[in-house]
Amino acid sequence: MRNLSVAVLLSIAAHGVNAADEVGRYQAIPLPRSNNDISQSVVIIDTKEGYLWEWVSSPPPWPDS
Repeated sequence: MRNLSVAVLLSIAAHGVNAADEVGRYQAIPLPRSNNDISQSVVIIDTKEGYLWEWVSSPPPWPDS
């Protein structure tokens, strides 16, 4: 039973270290908008793996009249 308790505590401690590594992993940088641009864009950088994404938010299309 003692070995199981030690294994559980080590597992919890290891998870805590991994969670701490995730803090600040993703960085968001807003992109400047042009004068006639109605959408907003953000570049998201994964500082651990080096991935790069662009998130774009735009209003819904106008309904047909």
